[in-house]
Amino acid sequence: MSLQPNKIRQNGTLATLLEAKAMELARRLNCVQIGTIEAFNASEQTANVSLNFKRVINDTLKDYAVLVQVPCIVLNGGGGGLSFPISKGDTCVVFFNDRNMDNWFATGAVMEPDSARTHDMSDGIALVGIRSLANLLSGYLTDGVKLWYNNCQITLKKGSLTIDNGGGGTVVLNGGNITITGTQM
Repeated sequence: MSLQPNKIRQNGTLATLLEAKAMELARRLNCVQIGTIEAFNASEQTANVSLNFKRVINDTLKDYAVLVQVPCIVLNGGGGGLSFPISKGDTCVVFFNDRNMDNWFATGAVMEPDSARTHDMSDGIALVGIRSLANLLSGYLTDGVKLWYNNCQITLKKGSLTIDNGGGGTVVLNGGNITITGTQM
C-alpha cells in the first residue's frame, strides 16, 4: 500500500487512514456466519447454504450468493459416529477456512493449497444445528442424553435407558444373542 500525501490530506491523519483501511479489511474478512441449508447431498455430505445476513456494498444491502458444495461436519471418530437427516431449512454455522481447501477436500491428503486465497466464501464448512431463540428445541433434557428422530427417542439418564418408538412402529434388535437381565416390571 503506498501512502500518497494527497490521500492523507483528504482523509485526515495517518491514523485515520489506517483505521479506515483496517475497517475495510474487517468488512471483507470471512470468519464465521449463520446460514440456512438450501439442499443437502448425502452421498458427498455437502450442502448448498444461504447466509442469513446481508452484506453492504456501496451503502446498499445485498444478499450473498448461495454457497455450494459446502462440506458438512459429521460427528465421528474412532470407528463410530452419528448421522442426522440434514434437511432444507436447517440452520448451521459456516466456518471459513483460513486457506484454500480444495486439494484437501478432494483427496484428504496433506498438500499445498491450489491458490493464495484466504477466508474465502468458497472455503466454507457447515456445522448444522444452531438455533435462534425463536426456534428453540422443546423439552431440552438437562439431566441426560436424548437421541430422537420424529416421535422415536432413546434417552440415557444415570441408571436408566429408555427406548420409546413413539407409540407405534417396531423396535428391532439385530445380531447375535440378546440377553436382558434385571427385574421385570
